[in-house]
Parts: sequence; C-alpha cells; structure tokens
Amino acid sequence: MASSIADTVKENQIFAQAVPHEVRTPLSRIQLAAGLLRKNNADVNQLALLDNIDTYIDDIDELIGQVVAFSKLNTKQDEDEADFYQTIELKPFISARLQTLKPDSNINIELDIDESIEITTNPIYLRLLLDNLVQNALSHNKSSVKIVVKAIDCAFELSVEDDGPGVPIESQETIFFPFARLDKSRSRKTGGLGLGLAIAKAACKRMNCELSVQNNHKGGAKFICKFTNYLLK
Repeated sequence: MASSIADTVKENQIFAQAVPHEVRTPLSRIQLAAGLLRKNNADVNQLALLDNIDTYIDDIDELIGQVVAFSKLNTKQDEDEADFYQTIELKPFISARLQTLKPDSNINIELDIDESIEITTNPIYLRLLLDNLVQNALSHNKSSVKIVVKAIDCAFELSVEDDGPGVPIESQETIFFPFARLDKSRSRKTGGLGLGLAIAKAACKRMNCELSVQNNHKGGAKFICKFTNYLLK
C-alpha cells in the first residue's frame, strides 16, 4: 500500500509539472496569432480586443509559473538540498527584492530590519516567501506597507503588513489554501491569481518555519513568519 501511495504521489507530481509545459505551447501560438492580427490593423475596437487577449495571455503565463513553483515546493526534498543553501543577510536581500518588485511610488514602504540577522537557507525559498507576501501587501494596501525583521529570544520574525481591509478571522486559516477566495475586499479583482499565499506558506514550510496572519492595529493584514534559527553577524 505504501508503494502504491508513493507511485500515486509521483504521478501527481509529474502531471502537475507536465501540464504547464504542454499548455505553454498552444499559448505561444495564440500570442503569435494575436501579434499577426495586430499588424496593419487600424480598427480601434479590434486593437482593444487584442490588448485584452495579451492581458489574458500574461495572466495565464503567470499562473503557469505559479503552478510550477507550488508543485516543486510540495515535492519531496532532494538529498542534496543543503548544497543550495547560502547564508543571507536579510536587510540587503529584502532591499534588493523591493527594487525588483518596483512598488508604486505613491505607496509608503517602511522598513524596520535588524541588521544583525542573517539566515542560512535556499535563497529561492526566501525569495518566493518574501515576493509573494510583499506583492499581496502591494495589491491590498491603501497607502502603506511595512516590513519588519526582529529577533525574539532564540528566533526571529519577518512580518509584512499593509493598511488595507485586513483578513476576516474566519478566513485566516483558509487564506493559505490554493485559489482561496475571501470577501470582495480581498478578492481576485485586486490582481491576485490565487496561488501567491499558498506558495508563501509552502516556501515557509521548506525553511522549517511557520506562517500566520492576523490584523494589525490599523485593521490591515499582518503576515508573520517565525524562523526558529538564525545567525548574528
């Protein structure tokens, strides 16, 4: 029975990684066709429809990337996993990721990061965790996002919070489920595709830490990741 379960898990993993690859082939053909239709086309209405098609293609391509990332995070860890580990100083790492994400200049980004904290882990996991939490905050904030890293006893916390509508108490567990949908205030209309927080949770699990959410004093969402080990410079 154990062998049967293992085979089923392996088949599911292969399926989850093969489907996105197969989908990208017809998707690239649609993109090519849209590009050909755009040439020498002066009809405003048709061009607007082609713009919509391009947007849908981008959404599908992003979703495919998220599916692949989520699938890989939920596969069995390789025996040589430790070979990919690096010691990372969190302040410069977070600052670099913010430059890559390019938040709107109208959003106030506040950083409160203990410069003495660094972690030894796979940088891909840390990037997936941070990027998805920050992108979520950027999608739901009203005017500000705050990122805090602080030492607590023999651990440290990384938190990302915003001043948006927050997360209802009854949804603070299910929000990490793939394609979870909350009330209209934090719905897909804000730009999310439904896998970002599930990826963040899975990346957290890979690093042996815990991810949770609560509402801050402003009523916005505050995502907290607790790391059980860290190094001081």
